[in-house]
Amino acid sequence: AKGTVEVIFRFPGRKLAGKTVVAFETLTKDNKEYAAHHDITDEGQTVYIPKIGTSVQDDDTKSHLSHADEEVTLADTVKYENLVPGKEYVLRGALMDQRSKKPAVDAQVNEITAQTAFTPAEKNGSVQVTFRFDARELEGKTLVVFEELLYNGKPAAEHKDMKDEGQTVYFPKIATSASDRETGKKISYADQKVTIEDAVQYENLIPGKKYTVQGVLKDQSTGESLLNAEGKEITAQKEFTAESAKGEVTVGFEFDGSLLAGKTTVAFEELFMDGKKIAVHGDIRDEAQTVRFPEMQTQAVNPETGMNLVMAADEITVVDRVT
Repeated sequence: AKGTVEVIFRFPGRKLAGKTVVAFETLTKDNKEYAAHHDITDEGQTVYIPKIGTSVQDDDTKSHLSHADEEVTLADTVKYENLVPGKEYVLRGALMDQRSKKPAVDAQVNEITAQTAFTPAEKNGSVQVTFRFDARELEGKTLVVFEELLYNGKPAAEHKDMKDEGQTVYFPKIATSASDRETGKKISYADQKVTIEDAVQYENLIPGKKYTVQGVLKDQSTGESLLNAEGKEITAQKEFTAESAKGEVTVGFEFDGSLLAGKTTVAFEELFMDGKKIAVHGDIRDEAQTVRFPEMQTQAVNPETGMNLVMAADEITVVDRVT
């Protein structure tokens, strides 16, 4: 006359994230109803299906663009709905490579993960998951944050959408190719008016944003900034709005190069957005960034005397050794 029985509901529940469902039960025999328990407010009959959404940004740029340097911090704000207040939950996040669809790895080839535990006071709210990692090998990569919400070690919700812009971080990449405007080649004449044009190729930018490229010329032999005839660094910059994620912009260096004969210069470039550095290309051995200023010296002598003294005669030979 008295006991219990279990009723099991099995159904596709992916579209029910954020919903609260209540089980209604009816007891029948021979097609006649003898009892029912239909109470939409009964906590004992209620099941909460949590929902989470995330929005990530770089801690330095406060945007979805990040500089691939040694210390990167990404802050992922996770909004949650429909949790049971007072219970402890864990948010576990991982960064995924959008192109390969595989877990992203840092410069030490470790998967990039983070997690945080929290106890919500309300059923709806937000919590932050922080990723800190070495991103020096991530130039040109696009990463997407995947998050899982765990309760008692079991998944309670997830947000894993490889195409969600809110979860996406871009690591720009730049490369440069410098040449002398007059010669059109990577060789320049050390005179008072020199123009070196550096074509900067960029990729993985956010279209429609304004960017600034800042360049400086380096002395390849010392690695230090090259100085013009006035003793100042040779610099240039160019502002532009990216029409697409990938493109090219030219930076022009105009300077007095009359003291640079014999020097080899290398163009170093940095890319900024809103004053924050998001990409660098500075390789002192990169031939594409290099322009040379030839130097020559001459010494004229008489081959017979070995001196720069020759007798006035019907036939004179002078040898000029050009170094």
